[in-house]
Amino acid sequence: MPEAALKRPFFTAAAGGLLYYLGFSPLSLWPLTFVGVWLLVGLLDDAESSAEAAWRAMAWKALGLMPTVPYLSGLGISVHVVAVGIHVACWGLMGAAFAAARRGNPLAALAALPALWTLAEWLGTVKHFLPSHVTTWSQALAAPALGLAPYTGALGVSTVAVAAASLPAVLLRLRAASGAARRGRAAFAAAAFGALLAPPLAGRLLHGPAPGASSDAPLRVATFALEANDAMEEYLDQGDWTPERSRTVSDYVAARVRKFRTLVQGMKPDLLVLPEDAVDLVLPRSRSEEAFARLGIENNGVLIEAYRELARSTGADLATGITTIREGRRYNSTLLVGRDGGLLGIRDKWKLTPGSEYWPAPAWLPVWALFSGDRQYVDPRQQYSAPSDPFPPLTLGGRRLGASTCLEGHMPTMYLGWRRAGAELLLFLGNAHWFHWDPATFNVQLLRTVRLSAAAYALPVIMTGKANNAGAIAAGGAFRVWPWVADGGTERAHEVLVHAAPPWRTTAVRWGEYYLPYSAAYLAALLLAARLLRKLLGLRG
Repeated sequence: MPEAALKRPFFTAAAGGLLYYLGFSPLSLWPLTFVGVWLLVGLLDDAESSAEAAWRAMAWKALGLMPTVPYLSGLGISVHVVAVGIHVACWGLMGAAFAAARRGNPLAALAALPALWTLAEWLGTVKHFLPSHVTTWSQALAAPALGLAPYTGALGVSTVAVAAASLPAVLLRLRAASGAARRGRAAFAAAAFGALLAPPLAGRLLHGPAPGASSDAPLRVATFALEANDAMEEYLDQGDWTPERSRTVSDYVAARVRKFRTLVQGMKPDLLVLPEDAVDLVLPRSRSEEAFARLGIENNGVLIEAYRELARSTGADLATGITTIREGRRYNSTLLVGRDGGLLGIRDKWKLTPGSEYWPAPAWLPVWALFSGDRQYVDPRQQYSAPSDPFPPLTLGGRRLGASTCLEGHMPTMYLGWRRAGAELLLFLGNAHWFHWDPATFNVQLLRTVRLSAAAYALPVIMTGKANNAGAIAAGGAFRVWPWVADGGTERAHEVLVHAAPPWRTTAVRWGEYYLPYSAAYLAALLLAARLLRKLLGLRG
């Protein structure tokens, strides 16, 4: 790295984070992410202390988090602060750990960085779910890395990419050495990076090329793209509960379901997939129990009956998102209805959204004062409830399927769980209308993540949503997607043929996100090998 860049470390860190950001939508200049990470590697390698390395990594990550702005546009500033703070802190820990390893062996620290990155990415995304996988390198590389994902999983894509970005710094260190030192370092680097890159190669050789789609007859699916209309929610938020108000709600539900029936006229679908809250009847949290009691719709029965009639009248199975109240508890659920109108099951959302569906910390913590008075956030006394089983067996129309709701559908770990539970098809029921600030950008981010997960776990996906993408993603990541519907736009139903999941297992399906435990074991082995090498050859660095 040029000396001038190292003399202005915080400016260089900011520039590196900005280059990393350019790999994300809407620009999607993913080769620049390698340049951004290369600048971070140089800054960490030049840091003189753990504190200095931590601050450089944190400054870099703060700029690299710019893609979360449209992603979290529907949430308040407090959620931005929490999400950014968690990610920046994780990268600070990564920088400090790199500096600690560098004091023992600079070359070992460079070899350790990909594994440290993987652990930081897991801690900031999978563990905290703020804000899902949208700021990970695997998301930026979703399109070019589709062929790699089946052998690495989502986290492994980042591991391999960081290893590639670290190689220039390793080569410079080898060039600066001579004689026995160069040979020892070269052998060490080859073994270390070979160990990082060997798993996907071994997976490719052991499992061979992936077969094509299943030969089973395809499923004819109607997926809906609906506008973001919250008129009924706003109406129910005010005024007294009267018989007239109850009739207004019933008439509204009936009109919306008639619209859905009209949208599929001329089609002969096997399955209707409606988004989360396809009918806007998410009653205000502050009075949800009162509303359900006065309307007489325990378990949201007024909507369930309407959906049962829709399934009978179209002769198709039906899946949709719905808010339910059962035994006084509030759930974000997927409803399955057979073509005869029979109720086939309800699956409750498991990975709840922090801030809007649950409080990820005790209510007495001062941080939650930031949420006070904002109707967008859940009251801790009325928060959504998650089920104990995240992947219950679901059967609809003779197909085993999974159903992920809202932000769940962004999590590669959910795809892995459903695949292992025997799902042949995943339904992604979105309700992204509150991301209306920049829906086009959000949808590109969403689509990339889904394509990567579909490729990693060989699981085709049906997407539907409000002001959100609607379409289908094949098991290998190929996609056919229709754009979002703006407020006042034309609502549509799109018919697609979907093949069930092929009867084969990718390396990622078999071993999951194995790069996570592999990274921890790799770090331990790497540090041990670095110490032994230094003692045997008397080398420093």
